[in-house]
Amino acid sequence: MNKNPRTRPAMLKVVCLWLKFLDWKLDYMLQCKKKAIRTTDEGKRWDESKHPRKSNGQFGHGDANEGESSGQKEAVAGALDPESERADKHAARYYGLVRSMTTDVPKIAKNTGIPEDDVRYVKDYIFMDKHDLGGENLERFDPSFYMAESWQRLIEGTNIQPHDILMLKHEIMERELVLSGMTQKEAHKETSKKYDYAKEAKLYHGRIGKHSKK
Repeated sequence: MNKNPRTRPAMLKVVCLWLKFLDWKLDYMLQCKKKAIRTTDEGKRWDESKHPRKSNGQFGHGDANEGESSGQKEAVAGALDPESERADKHAARYYGLVRSMTTDVPKIAKNTGIPEDDVRYVKDYIFMDKHDLGGENLERFDPSFYMAESWQRLIEGTNIQPHDILMLKHEIMERELVLSGMTQKEAHKETSKKYDYAKEAKLYHGRIGKHSKK
């Protein structure tokens, strides 16, 4: 990577232009997707908005991966406080499950209208790749309960929330900024100005009232 500081503004300008085009493309595809009505295997037509996910917040209902055991399908379950130790443990287990999945990327592409290459790009960045996070060695991101929930909804294709799509946009932009020369911390801060996934995810949990804090 060219680290000449004089070339950095030009590189960032190119990246920003590309991201604006990608943002327009994703929004266009999602608008087209919203107009479509999905069809079940039995040939019955249904509206996704009338089929919400389980009220207890379970991740494991549905065929997320053809190789899952009954224990793996449980994934992140129950009405958990996202900031609790229990939620952290569930998220860690689900991240491990995602790394073994082979059907999540095409399912998310089908459910959102976003190209598989872009979904794979996000999966690799969040779950697979190791990053320079300021330590001595490269390491993966810590598991996030919010992101685990978003990924599961995107796989299932039911009750997809706006911040789930926001997560995909955030990670695409952040990774591009890292590749342009920013540190991960800088890229995350800059991306959050446009796609503040963390804020929207927390607001969503607050609205549904699943996790009241004492």
